[in-house]
Amino acid sequence: MKNSTITFVPEELDLMDLVLESMNTLKITAEKKEISIIYDIHKDSRICADKNMFLTIMRNLLSNAIKFTSSGGVVTISSNLDSSGTLTLNILDSGVGMSPEVLDNLFSMNTVSKRNGTAGEPSTGLGLILCKEFVELHGGKLWVESELGKGSSFYFSIPGKYN
Repeated sequence: MKNSTITFVPEELDLMDLVLESMNTLKITAEKKEISIIYDIHKDSRICADKNMFLTIMRNLLSNAIKFTSSGGVVTISSNLDSSGTLTLNILDSGVGMSPEVLDNLFSMNTVSKRNGTAGEPSTGLGLILCKEFVELHGGKLWVESELGKGSSFYFSIPGKYN
């Protein structure tokens, strides 16, 4: 499948390897803000996904969680495999959260949300739109639960073959 110049090439991958690679990419950013990243991923989970797209999704969601979490906060990555074989990942932060108005327009190209992070980190507002597109190319969905002042929980699910 080809979408503009992006080629979708799914392959069997180890979920833990992908999560650890994403975490390592953002380790220094998290350390600078003294943010702990905790993960609870099933050790032997295999996923059928496009590696580059999956890593982009993980990096964007993890980067946002760090960006919008204050110094000393916590980001948690967890996974769940349901009986139908759908894998759901959750990136939960103890950050600033979002108002219902921001949530309503979060994935809209018409209203790009450009909020700075807790340490003034810039944002283009396009990362989540890209994540949503990549998740949908995998046949999955991306959604968020958030409350202002209480943090955010980003979920994405991908159907497929898992062990």
